[in-house]
Amino acid sequence: MFGVHPVLAAVGAIVLVLFGAVLGAWFDLQSRPDPPVRVAQAVAAASPTAPSPSYQPPQFLDLRSEPFALPDRVGPPTADGLPAAMDTRPAPMPALTAFAVPSRADARRPAVAVVIDDMGLDRARSVRMLDLPGPLTLSFLTYATDLQGWADRARDAGHEVMAHVPMEPLDRGENPGPRALTMAMSADEIGSALDGMLDGWQGYVGVNNHMGSRLTADPARMGAVMAVLRARGLMWLDSRTSPQTRAMDAAATAGVPAIARDVFLDNAANAAAINNELAALERQARATGMAVAIGHPYDATYEALAAWLPTLAERGLVLVPASEIVRRKSTATQVTAGNQGGG
Repeated sequence: MFGVHPVLAAVGAIVLVLFGAVLGAWFDLQSRPDPPVRVAQAVAAASPTAPSPSYQPPQFLDLRSEPFALPDRVGPPTADGLPAAMDTRPAPMPALTAFAVPSRADARRPAVAVVIDDMGLDRARSVRMLDLPGPLTLSFLTYATDLQGWADRARDAGHEVMAHVPMEPLDRGENPGPRALTMAMSADEIGSALDGMLDGWQGYVGVNNHMGSRLTADPARMGAVMAVLRARGLMWLDSRTSPQTRAMDAAATAGVPAIARDVFLDNAANAAAINNELAALERQARATGMAVAIGHPYDATYEALAAWLPTLAERGLVLVPASEIVRRKSTATQVTAGNQGGG
């Protein structure tokens, strides 16, 4: 109609369409944010209340939820408001809730936890302890071989597992074992050494001290120990190898769930002495509702427990893992606080 050949008209139309498409794409790219910004916007839109990556402690323990770091690992704030030199290791799975043995014990009955430490070195006696009725709490020396195998076997037998960490004693003639935590170490060195003992195996719910009468009396070094336990979601059992221990105070400051030993079963490893200590354990449990005993894989300890454990029901007691003592202690503390606050 306008004197233009139909083929030329068609070609012109195609060129105009292509030009418009290219021009539109160019304007779209100019209006978009950079790729990292787009990703951040997408994440924010998808999860506007995304949880903090910092470790959250087991909820049933009602602990503080703020992240914890060793003071000497945190410097003054940087320009962006974040602390400098912060420990940025990813927080592992909270082991206390992941590996605690569930307790079905009657909550109305006094509870006893029996911890057997020094496990893993004497293989024959350690294996025999696994055969006792549970749940016992078995604490394996961190320098034993095949720790993962021991932990798996203990858990398969229904027992709870802890890591028995060597620490410096007061008596320099006593040898706590290889890689012990000592007073010569700085806080960072203690943290690194303890990490090394706990890495490479799993299944344990917490740590208790092997020896350690000197180290546990030092608040700063026990603070370094508790920083590691807090980051890993572990509990602390104070073996109370010294009346000067400050470990429970350090645990409370760090927000680490903690309990302490009430009775040593086998300081004298003979049947009469062990039975006397078991009687003391019963009295403590009835008086306070719960009690913790520590023993060792001795022949006399095995024989005494093999005879005593089946009689707990008739004695009105229940056997529980160490984590259940932590839970009961936490519950009792909350009830007491609530009663005091309601007055």
